[in-house]
Amino acid sequence: MLVAGMLLVSGCQGKEPGQVVVSPLPANTVATSPLPPAQESPVITPVSQPGMGTVRGRLAVERIREPFAGGELYLAKLTGNGEHPLYSLDIHSDPRAYIDRQGNFVFVDIPPGNYGLVFWSPAGSLLVANSSGTSVTFTVTANEVVDLGTIVVTP
Repeated sequence: MLVAGMLLVSGCQGKEPGQVVVSPLPANTVATSPLPPAQESPVITPVSQPGMGTVRGRLAVERIREPFAGGELYLAKLTGNGEHPLYSLDIHSDPRAYIDRQGNFVFVDIPPGNYGLVFWSPAGSLLVANSSGTSVTFTVTANEVVDLGTIVVTP
């Protein structure tokens, strides 16, 4: 789940995939693109150093199932236990990944431990939650890849 002000999706209503709005003709003029839709390229997961872990996944927007492209993600370390866990984030030293055009992200050389996935922007940061409202948290183990799969977020 993301704060509504954090994600701006414009120009998507009234268009089908593979169509583009033709301008400066009237606003409702639509033409089919002669190019086939872009194909997803395979995600290459780099190998972490011995004793470290790797985290990978993909973000997609709930209603339109399109990739959540662009932006920065961080891994926040679990610092508390109990019913309401605490996660600490230092944008200067914590692991960071960029979201590519297909919504993919990869963190490499992550020390073993418990983490939460955090979306960051200059306006603030928040723990990423899937469309059912569950925070994306996980455990990284040495020499393993944590595949978070596709995380569907609500804008």
